[in-house]
Amino acid sequence: MKRVIGIVSDLFDKELEYRDKFNFITERHGFEIISLNNIDKDEMNRIEDCEVIFGAVSPEMLKKAVSLKWFACSFAGVDKYVNDELYASDNVILTNSSGAYGVTIAESMIAGILVLLRGFDRHLENQKKQIWGQQIPVRSIYGSKITVIGMGDIGSCFAERAAALGAEVTGVRRGDMPKPEYIARQLNSSQLDDALCGADIVVLCVPATNETVHMIDSRRIGLMNSQTIIVNTGRGSAIDQDALVSALNEDRISGAFLDVTDPEPLPPSHPLWRSKNCIITPHVSGNTTLELTCRRIIEVFLENLVLYAENKPLLHVVNKILGY
Repeated sequence: MKRVIGIVSDLFDKELEYRDKFNFITERHGFEIISLNNIDKDEMNRIEDCEVIFGAVSPEMLKKAVSLKWFACSFAGVDKYVNDELYASDNVILTNSSGAYGVTIAESMIAGILVLLRGFDRHLENQKKQIWGQQIPVRSIYGSKITVIGMGDIGSCFAERAAALGAEVTGVRRGDMPKPEYIARQLNSSQLDDALCGADIVVLCVPATNETVHMIDSRRIGLMNSQTIIVNTGRGSAIDQDALVSALNEDRISGAFLDVTDPEPLPPSHPLWRSKNCIITPHVSGNTTLELTCRRIIEVFLENLVLYAENKPLLHVVNKILGY
């Protein structure tokens, strides 16, 4: 009997050049492919035969995958998939698509920072009102001090680009790893307070874990200054949003660029929408409309699929206890 791979994604429809390679790998190793896209309740039993699932499946569907051995998530952040209760077996391997999103999210952060530093948000508001407006004081990434919290793929991609634009970058990470050449200094998470002091821009690229909830709270915002910009593309729970709203409206920090909030979607009545100098995007910085991102997600999966078929250790395995 063939081993079943369930696909919950349209990426292979977008990137047709990878389909032949995918078909070759699956046929060579005796896999059968089924689509789990848009299945209804009557077809839900199809997931029960899946040994492997690739894509982004709902937790409810995941619970029905009683034959599952490997869930290859097409996301980088997998906090909603780390609960062992979602799986029929404690031995199910969870991998993410780390390495696929760094470029697109880093570019989104650079864009958001430049909008705030150059005052483009205010120029756009004037444009809507047909007002010529006045010259706005601007700042530069060049010569700025940027602290990046979370030096995984996304944080590292951003840090490298910020350094190339002339910023002095401090990286904060949990593990003890060699310092990349492109950053000025590297601190561990116990030194976060030191990393925040004097920072012009604070960038958060952390997953949702017990350790990261409200890691930027009122006290730590107080370590910043009136020129500091906060950027968050990790998880909204990393920031105490009430403290952030107060700091923005009282001019204790300069601005914020947020691609993530807590909760999501952010309710229309939430005061964060109306906060001063705050740009909010709806968790789209890692959007898979970018062809490069789509290609890399597929490449990560195919690389792991060969390893899985050959009973070799997989890459990008998530520690469900740590959450990443």
